[in-house]
Amino acid sequence: MQNHRLTLYADLSALLVRLRELRVVEAKLGTNLGHLGKGAAQKVQKAGWVEDEEAEEDRNGEKKTFRKDVWKWKLERRR
Repeated sequence: MQNHRLTLYADLSALLVRLRELRVVEAKLGTNLGHLGKGAAQKVQKAGWVEDEEAEEDRNGEKKTFRKDVWKWKLERRR
């Protein structure tokens, strides 16, 4: 019974890692496709370290995560 439980935990862990990777790829793909489309792109927020209460503490005792650039596109009417 315990071996079966450990196998299930290992599978769950692998799936969570894959989900994290897919979310990163999805964000990159969305940004790249947005740049290829029509409309003016504007950078709303620059990349950098941001305070995050949910993040783990680093060696200095700070809770920070790295955020990428945030883009915003002007909406255009499509026919």
